[in-house]
Amino acid sequence: MGRVVARARATGWDLTACNLGVRQEAAPEVQHRLLAEARPRLRDGEVTGLVLSTGIDDTTVVAGRRRVRRPTR
Repeated sequence: MGRVVARARATGWDLTACNLGVRQEAAPEVQHRLLAEARPRLRDGEVTGLVLSTGIDDTTVVAGRRRVRRPTR
């Protein structure tokens, strides 16, 4: 599943990993469906965490512009 999951399991974390990637989706599309995808996987009353990783599509340049702009401070 990846380095984060492997390391967590090796240090004793009991976790479930779900790859919810969709080809050519960038962070805004992931954000749009995140809660609907995550809710059924989280149990009420449990202490849980969520690790989210996006991919290279956030840095893809289309028509001279990045698909996802860097946030300004």
